[in-house]
Amino acid sequence: MSIRQKNIGLLLIIAGIILFFGNLGIFNLGSIFGAIILGAAGLLFSRQYYKNRTNIWALLVATGFFAATTAILNPAMAGTSFLITLALGFVIVYNNHNNQWWAIIPAGILASIAAVAAIDERFTFLQNISEMVFFFGLAATFTYLYLAANKKWAIYPTIFLVAIALLISSFSGSWLLPVMLIISGFYLLKSKGINLTSNATLEADTDE
Repeated sequence: MSIRQKNIGLLLIIAGIILFFGNLGIFNLGSIFGAIILGAAGLLFSRQYYKNRTNIWALLVATGFFAATTAILNPAMAGTSFLITLALGFVIVYNNHNNQWWAIIPAGILASIAAVAAIDERFTFLQNISEMVFFFGLAATFTYLYLAANKKWAIYPTIFLVAIALLISSFSGSWLLPVMLIISGFYLLKSKGINLTSNATLEADTDE
C-alpha cells in the first residue's frame, strides 16, 4: 500500500466519522466538516510540493484549500481571510524560489484587495479611503519589485499608481495630475541623459 493510498484512506475515515456525528446533531456539520476536509486536502498538496519543490502548482493548489479553510473558520472576515491566505501562498513561492519574481505581483494584488475587504468587513469607518488603500497597495507591490527584485521597469507603474492614489485622496485633484505628469516627464528626460541646461546655453549662444 502506497503512502498516498494511506492518506486518502485516513481522510475517508475521518470524513465518515465527522459525517456520522454530524447526522446525530452533535455539532454544526457544515462548517467543521468543510474546514477539516479542505484543510486535509491542503496538507496533501503541501506534502506533494515539499517532496518536490519544482511542483509550484501543488503549493498554489494547497494555498487555495487553506484559503477556503480559513474563510470557513473565520466567517466574520471570510473574504479577508481567504484573500490574505492566497497572497501568502504567492509570498511563499517567491521566498522559496527567488527567480520566480512574478509571484510578487499576484501577492500584492491579493493583499491590496484583502485590505479593502477588511475595511468593508470590520473597519467600516475607513470606507472613504478604501480605494486609496487599494492603489497604494499596488504601488507598494511595484516599489518592492523595483527596489528588492531589481526590476527597473517597475518604477513606471509605481509612479502611475501613486498618482492615482493621490488623486483619489485629494479634494482638489485637478491640479495634482498635471504636477505628477510634469514630474514624470522630467524623470524620463533625465533618465534618457538629456541635459536641459546645455541645450538652453546653446540656444542663447546662437541668438547672439
